[in-house]
Amino acid sequence: MDLLLNLPPALEALLAERAKSSGKAPEDIALRVLEEQLVDESLASASLPADEWVADIRSWADSHRKLEHEADDSRESIYAGRGE
Repeated sequence: MDLLLNLPPALEALLAERAKSSGKAPEDIALRVLEEQLVDESLASASLPADEWVADIRSWADSHRKLEHEADDSRESIYAGRGE
């Protein structure tokens, strides 16, 4: 789809500066921003029922390797030897 946009001068200047600093075409920058905005909105509105969300999280957790020993993730073990 071709789309013609009339940008306010301030927004046009911001787009031109972003394109110049990134070495990309203004059209590419505008398309990326638009895609990010639309994807963010669709993800925010696509919520799962609680039971499906829990099942997805458990499935993700089960896909990770199980430790044969207890992991010491205490503050003391993380910062050991740092003079605290």
